[in-house]
Order: sequence, then structure tokens, then C-alpha cells
Amino acid sequence: MDPLELLDTAQDKAMVVIGSVGGDDHDKPCPCEGWDVAMLLDKMVTSAALFAVLCRGEQPSPDLNLLFPTEIGRHDASAAFSTAAADCLDSFRNSRLEGEMMGPLGVMVPRRAGLMVRAMDCTLNTWDLAAAIGQEHGIDEALAAPLLEFAHGFLPKVRQKTDHVRFGEPTAGSGDDALSQLVALSGRDPSWTP
Repeated sequence: MDPLELLDTAQDKAMVVIGSVGGDDHDKPCPCEGWDVAMLLDKMVTSAALFAVLCRGEQPSPDLNLLFPTEIGRHDASAAFSTAAADCLDSFRNSRLEGEMMGPLGVMVPRRAGLMVRAMDCTLNTWDLAAAIGQEHGIDEALAAPLLEFAHGFLPKVRQKTDHVRFGEPTAGSGDDALSQLVALSGRDPSWTP
């Protein structure tokens, strides 16, 4: 799959899991310590909205913060994510940027890398959400394998940022499949349960 197709697939997988969230799920814990489902839903919508803005070369508003998301998606998560995800995909598809865009860490990155970061973020958060609510994530090897390959180069660079912890150190016991390895590489426990 090319990066646009990866992003489209990742966002489609996320939509399915988001559609499974019930009103009694919002307080459930997530694999990332200190996060609950409501916060994760806000983050998933924020991520799509932020990457759309960045890809258009615009300055994001302060409320588009991946580390401390505002209440942007929890109230009607399916509709909010659907709108933000479509805008994100369209922004990447129609980007007029000349090869680079501002990345979510505040540094310029190649547009292709921005696409891969967005697809990886969406995929990891879909796994987080599915684990938190006890649903199937639907993420297959065709999606996870290229994201794992990208993550091997990207995540060590992110861990060098010291202003806030974005990813923990890789965990052990990742399993054989690409998704389990990606989850472990991101610092999550692939066998996490609520």
C-alpha cells in the first residue's frame, strides 16, 4: 500500500472501533497510563484535525494538542472522527506543499513521513481503544507491517525529545505479528487488558 492508502485504511479501521464505543465505556482505562476512553477519543479526533491543518501549511490552534487534548471528540465520536479523518485524508491528497510539512513535534518533515506518522498514530490509537473496550481491532499485517518498518526509524528520534514523554521504552514479549511488534515498539504492552 502507498502511504495515502495506509492512512485511508488506518482511519477506516479506527471508524469501526469508534463505532463500537458505548456510553458506559468512556471511563474505562486505556493501555497508556492515565488515559481513559473519553480522553483517547478526544485525542483521536485531535490527531486527525491537527494533521489536516499541518498538511495544509496552516498554523494549528492551541486546542489541537495531542498530549493534552480538549473535549473535541467524546460527545459524538463517530461523527467527529469521520469529519476530521475525511478532512485529514483530503488535506494529504490535495496538499500543495513542496515536499515538506510541519510535523506534530514542531519540526519540518517530508510530507510522506507526515503521512506515515499519522497512519501509525491512528493505528496505535485504534489498538488502544479496541483493547480498552474489549473489541476486535481489525488491523491486519498489510497495514501493520509498513508502519512497523517506519516506526523502527521514527520512534527512536521521538524518544530523544525531552520536553514530554511521548512513547515509553519498547516492551518485551512482542509476539510474531507486525501489530504486536509495533505496539511493543511504541512502549505499550501487547498483552494489556483492562
